[in-house]
Amino acid sequence: MTMTLEDMAMISGLPINGQAVTGRVSAVNWRERTGNLIGVEPDPPLPGKANTS
Repeated sequence: MTMTLEDMAMISGLPINGQAVTGRVSAVNWRERTGNLIGVEPDPPLPGKANTS
């Protein structure tokens, strides 16, 4: 089963019509920034896995 954009709109209550919001994205310190936004930092990668931080 795949979650669609419409599914996310129903779950989050956010509208999906209109202009897209875009901008530059930086991967620097993404775990820390995620933690600041949602209160939980993603776990670091397991040994032997790619590190995308």
